[in-house]
Amino acid sequence: MLRTRLVALALLPVMAGALIVHLPNGWMFSGQGGGWEYVAFLMIARPCAASLA
Repeated sequence: MLRTRLVALALLPVMAGALIVHLPNGWMFSGQGGGWEYVAFLMIARPCAASLA
């Protein structure tokens, strides 16, 4: 659906903001304050989801 693609791409700036917030906390998301690897994964997955939908 077109809406799925639009929402997936529209959330990229939100994920970029989350990535900036979590960068100082280190790699692992299970650590204190959460890390940035899960946010980076979601940023990569969103355009993939947009292209597949």
